[in-house]
Amino acid sequence: MKKFSLSIKSHFIQAWPIFIILGIALCTPYLFVSEFGEQSFGFGVNAALIIFFVVFIPHSIIHIRYTLLSRGKEVSFDKKNKEIRYKSRNSERIIKHSDINNVRIVLNTAQKNNSPQCFPWQAYSYAVLILKTGEQILITSLLVPNLNWPYTFSSITLEDDIWCWAPNIDKL
Repeated sequence: MKKFSLSIKSHFIQAWPIFIILGIALCTPYLFVSEFGEQSFGFGVNAALIIFFVVFIPHSIIHIRYTLLSRGKEVSFDKKNKEIRYKSRNSERIIKHSDINNVRIVLNTAQKNNSPQCFPWQAYSYAVLILKTGEQILITSLLVPNLNWPYTFSSITLEDDIWCWAPNIDKL
């Protein structure tokens, strides 16, 4: 049984690109100095802050959203019995593969097109399991990294979005 829950590892898998941006931002003032001289250090610091915050703020917003939506949840995939054990803060249930009507997966446009992901928030995606009863269950890429399912579903709808803002749909 493959089990997924919110952990430091899942946070790091989604957030590591921000460290690259931080490294670039830290190097920017020194690049300005080497190219334009000592007087450009202040301008380089301002450029670094702009670069960092233009990337950091949207990334932080989506990361916090995905954390809040995934907090207290656990998903286990039983490949042998074709079941999903879904545990939220309030309940726990077993969903049989046959109970799922459709799986709607929303990927960032860059992910869907297998293009380079230039911004850290482009790594975020989510899936909505639509059950035959009409209930919907949200699973984010923060909970199941990169939405790498242990098995395939019979009915999958792939969608793309520039900004994968996951809805708050869980009633379970």
